[in-house]
Amino acid sequence: MRVMRVTAFGGPEVLVAGEAPDPVAGPGQVVVEVGFVPVVFVETQLRQGRSPGPPLPTPPYVPGGGVAGTVVAVGEGVDPERIGARVVTRVLGGRLRAARHGPGRRAGPGAGRSRARRGGGPAQRRRHRAGPLRGGPGAAGGPPTEAAPGEAERRGVEFLGLEQLQGFDEETSRRWAGRALAEAAAGRLRPVVGQVFPLERAADAHAAMDDRDTVGRTLLSVSH
Repeated sequence: MRVMRVTAFGGPEVLVAGEAPDPVAGPGQVVVEVGFVPVVFVETQLRQGRSPGPPLPTPPYVPGGGVAGTVVAVGEGVDPERIGARVVTRVLGGRLRAARHGPGRRAGPGAGRSRARRGGGPAQRRRHRAGPLRGGPGAAGGPPTEAAPGEAERRGVEFLGLEQLQGFDEETSRRWAGRALAEAAAGRLRPVVGQVFPLERAADAHAAMDDRDTVGRTLLSVSH
């Protein structure tokens, strides 16, 4: 499978395309054929060898915090009907995991194909009570964004500080991710995708972010 690696700390040019063995689904796992990989600003900082919080990875490493794709194979103990399911995922400690959240699904990282661990018990499947969505101030490249007093309440949202978001445990993250996916599936939450680059142009995506020349989400297309 194709992968994009950070070969050393430095500018966008340290991103180099390469190959890796195709994953095989083990017990309780699925293989996800990746379609898109999001690029976030924090990844550009890690690539440069400086961190706003997360521990620095050791080059060479495969960057990325999540993927979206389709389940193409399942391992022992996984319902074969999961094949063909469209999933999104985040990286958990270098491992891939999958969990079902109501109308949406989450699965796990890389490029090309990824292996994800099956999950999703009753705690992950339950519907969530209606309530205000939560948001947080942007602070990836500097101080948190300031909000006018009373603005969040007026708009019917709950505002969280960055330190609160970073302190979420896995169950809390699953719960809110499930809520966000359900809202997206219902058409009430629409992410803004500003630009899409083919995987081979990951360096260009990073350069655009370095130059603050991006709007909304930046994605890498693996199937381009």
